[in-house]
Amino acid sequence: MRSEMKTGPVIRVQDLSKTFALYERSVDRLVEALTGHSKHFNHTALDRVSFEVEQGEAFGVIGANGAGKSTLLKIVSGVLEPDEGLVQIAGRVAGLLELGTGFDPE
Repeated sequence: MRSEMKTGPVIRVQDLSKTFALYERSVDRLVEALTGHSKHFNHTALDRVSFEVEQGEAFGVIGANGAGKSTLLKIVSGVLEPDEGLVQIAGRVAGLLELGTGFDPE
């Protein structure tokens, strides 16, 4: 019996965006909630990111600190929800998100 290979991408990300509200002091979140005065600034971690990964392909995410690599991986693995965009997964996804996971220091 022959198994048929799926066609099309196994991971599809379209126009993915994620913004976080950041506060200078932790108490500013409470002040904003009580007073209605904005005490945060927005940080855009991802801005309309799109890509596809076909079955059998290797895909790497490289960038400077703060570029959105971990945010992207958390969204693709289902840990975070995007503000905008679409993530389609054919199969299962598991993410190694912690720095140093699986690496032997020797």
